[in-house]
Amino acid sequence: MNAERVVHVAVVSRDPVMRMEAARAFDAAPPAWHVTMHEEPPPTADVTVVTPEVEHAGAVVFDPERPEDVLAAVSAETSAPGRVIVVTSPSRGTGVTSVALHLAALARRAGPACFVDLDTTWSAADRLGLPGDARTWADAGDALGSIEQSALPVAPGLRVLLAPRGRGAADRSRVAARAAGAFERVVVDAPPGDYLRPVLEDAYCCVLVVPPTIPSARRAHEFLDSHRGLRWGVVVNRLGPGGEVTRAGLQRVIGCRIAVELPCSPALRDREDEAGLLTTPWSRWARALRLLYMALENT
Repeated sequence: MNAERVVHVAVVSRDPVMRMEAARAFDAAPPAWHVTMHEEPPPTADVTVVTPEVEHAGAVVFDPERPEDVLAAVSAETSAPGRVIVVTSPSRGTGVTSVALHLAALARRAGPACFVDLDTTWSAADRLGLPGDARTWADAGDALGSIEQSALPVAPGLRVLLAPRGRGAADRSRVAARAAGAFERVVVDAPPGDYLRPVLEDAYCCVLVVPPTIPSARRAHEFLDSHRGLRWGVVVNRLGPGGEVTRAGLQRVIGCRIAVELPCSPALRDREDEAGLLTTPWSRWARALRLLYMALENT
């Protein structure tokens, strides 16, 4: 939290005993917190804390059994959200999941990172070798920290929020924003769909994965034209051998510069068959992706 910003913390309680216990818990609050006591939630508070007899959506609940936890809970509510990178494509089958997973693996070197899967049709569970009944972001409740508890640990030191199969668009439009409250870096695997616009608009920057064909480049041009005003990094992913379209030719059709061109990588395919990530540092594919990640971080 920025120490110079005054944060209004409203403590709402209708029980005199609970009110006193909550007040004592805030004796150690930072000087920048302006703590006030109320019987009804005020509309202007930055954070609202309620004692158990009060119900208020989105409020931090004071636990009299663990009064010291309330300071950490309020601090989490006032801290700056993590940086969100959304990886998407105008069509499926372009390698979005692999790009997003490996960007998340790079991001975790700078701090806590999470891969967020928004593909409710297929889910990334199979790609990662996770069971079909593994926890998903649909299992996370509204309580503080529940989204972090639903993020599964996978190698190499990454946390993953899987998508449930068959859930509607409304359920996934705010998952990335919630994850950003728990992790410093969030990389989102976002398949195309009507739900996508608010996810893109909330992101720090976006990555568009495009196969090296003229029809795909045309679709990419239309897609970027319909999502103007966002920070984009365009990636050409050469999924297999063949194809003579040059980078310059693709750039002319897409209408913008290509950030990186990912080469064919049999080693990556082998790791996908093993439900793992490519960690070989001398791989041309991995080197190109590192360049992309560095460019995104410096955007």
